[in-house]
Amino acid sequence: MTSAAISLASVIPPPVRMLRHPGPMPASRWTSVENPGAPALRLVLPAGRTLYDALVEPLRARGVAACAINLLDGHLTRGAYCLARPLPDIEQVIAYTSPIVLGKDLRMIGAGATLGEDERGTPLLHCHGLLVDAEGRLIGGHLLTEQCVIGSGGCVAYVHDLSVTRLTRRYDPHIQLAVFQPEPKEDIHADH
Repeated sequence: MTSAAISLASVIPPPVRMLRHPGPMPASRWTSVENPGAPALRLVLPAGRTLYDALVEPLRARGVAACAINLLDGHLTRGAYCLARPLPDIEQVIAYTSPIVLGKDLRMIGAGATLGEDERGTPLLHCHGLLVDAEGRLIGGHLLTEQCVIGSGGCVAYVHDLSVTRLTRRYDPHIQLAVFQPEPKEDIHADH
């Protein structure tokens, strides 16, 4: 093998592995709901609160039940997250790992979250973020917002209210997991 062939082999990525969900494919895979003129908010989240409480309480007080959230530049005194990984002993494509808890100073580079409701109407905050620990290691995953405590200086959240949309976690037979399902609030088939 020539050195050019060796160099080329070292830069060719491995083949893409297709993941197939185990359930029946629905006729329509995407649901889109418009939110024209939906208000946007900027919230400063205070130190000492969990991400969940610091977001859910003021949003619910403003009547926001469904929204998209961008979290920027903050510190956490405690972080907890999971990773989504394929596991050989499950039927689904992926599952979350056991929680990984970090109890030291963490810098939150950014995170994206979605606020909706679980099957019983309880607020549910789904969040993926990127953190850096004190040693400079990048940490990314599904943040467990009820366990992530905001550090000194707080952090900033930009909220995009989905004012005419409901997001409710429901079982999806295709992926065989419960996920947020959007629907217009005035949908006559919606559970009110």
